Amino acid sequence: MYQRWGKLLFLHWPVAAELLQPLLAPRLRLDTFEGRAWVSVSPFTMWGMRPIFFSPLPVLSQSHELNVRTYVHVEG
Repeated sequence: MYQRWGKLLFLHWPVAAELLQPLLAPRLRLDTFEGRAWVSVSPFTMWGMRPIFFSPLPVLSQSHELNVRTYVHVEG
């Protein structure tokens, strides 16, 4: 797959781990820094999306995305 990314922004907020942990699946443990968990919001645009040996299709080859995430450990 081929794609180009642009207009990328990373925003991070500290969150009390005890508020965020109950929202996660039971086997996931928050990754913390100095006792705080972090939530990240990353908006970005992709264009030129296509399988490697094909040309991009107009309208279908670009997309705006918004990722919201936190950082976790699984089984250590």
